[in-house]
Amino acid sequence: MNRENAGSRLGATDYEWPGRERSRVIARSRFLEAVRKHAPEVLEDLQAEPLELEMRIATTETLSIPRTWQDLVQAVEGGDSNLVSLRDAVLAWSRRWHVDVDWCRDQALWTLMRWERVPADDPAHTTWSLERGSQFQPVVRGWPPFRFYHAPWDPTDTSRTIAAQAIRSAFEQKLAHYLDSVEEAAQASGMRSTPEKRSDDHFAWLARYQIGGESFERLAKDVFRDRRTVAAGIKDAARLIDLPLRSPGRPGRPSRRRHQ
Repeated sequence: MNRENAGSRLGATDYEWPGRERSRVIARSRFLEAVRKHAPEVLEDLQAEPLELEMRIATTETLSIPRTWQDLVQAVEGGDSNLVSLRDAVLAWSRRWHVDVDWCRDQALWTLMRWERVPADDPAHTTWSLERGSQFQPVVRGWPPFRFYHAPWDPTDTSRTIAAQAIRSAFEQKLAHYLDSVEEAAQASGMRSTPEKRSDDHFAWLARYQIGGESFERLAKDVFRDRRTVAAGIKDAARLIDLPLRSPGRPGRPSRRRHQ
């Protein structure tokens, strides 16, 4: 098993635990950064009604505002009528920009909390505030340590050059065997290979397609690639971040007028 020639991997590791995919969170942060760069109106829209509601609720509510979408929904269903308007505003925002998934709404809620806590002219108001969460905590496992031993060099028996070659060869063989054994143990324990992602361009293409409403054809012409390459890159990026693609015939960028 030789991974030295593998492509760039999200998370800079070869394996990760199912359900704790660091690569997915990293991919999502790259997509959100592409949204900030190529469709800043998404954040501008979040700063309108959702932020106004966040600030109003934060100054009147004695309890903290839920910071995940499911917690917010459950709080509303549990009878907290003060949160209904915020739930509705965040839901409408996510649907308006074709990011109608829970994790995008989670990031919106986390960003709103950060904005509410800093002055209006703070640079934080132009960026996402990414909630890292417990999924970044490493899973502790007792991997076997690497140990290497070689018989001492007897300078009266062989030259330094030959001894160095022999020790180096033995070390490389021992190291390769050790790495293979750990990799096999990782696979046997249920860990999965982290996905490869060779270019951040794919996340930019996805943002322009999903939110900007650009077609595969238009993007391909603009970035000097063929349509198949662009389409594959967009679909792969969307798969990595669990974002359903909009319909090809449905424009992604809504009107710039103030949304009610």
